[in-house]
Amino acid sequence: MEIIRLEEKNQYYDTIVDWMYHWWGIRDGKSIEEVKENIAHCLHTGLRLPQTYIALIDQHIAGVYMISMMDDLESRPDVYPWIINVYVDEKYRHLHVCKEMMESVNDIFINEKMIFFIVHFSFLLLFYSVALQFLCSCFLIH
Repeated sequence: MEIIRLEEKNQYYDTIVDWMYHWWGIRDGKSIEEVKENIAHCLHTGLRLPQTYIALIDQHIAGVYMISMMDDLESRPDVYPWIINVYVDEKYRHLHVCKEMMESVNDIFINEKMIFFIVHFSFLLLFYSVALQFLCSCFLIH
């Protein structure tokens, strides 16, 4: 499995849009165009957030997550960055994709030298632990 940053629209972009549209776009009353704009906004090079990461298995997209400066936790705007839009394709949910994606977050912070987030890194580790347990239970990942 390989976790890579998605920096531009490519062959995986439409799959991500489809996943997000059917997951939260329809529920939130968003058009497919609005979801496309949202996902396109999350494609960047360098340290700018938001950023999108995908899990590839044999060059097939298995999952996605994004790191964002804010999300919908309006009660705690001081806590960031957020890991958002974590999704694993059903056919890959038994392969520990979510676990691998969440474990890659630490490497991203170190390798990408996201020093300006170190202040909130301890919270991220706590969030990572809780989120991993929650996501793994939701996706029945062991």
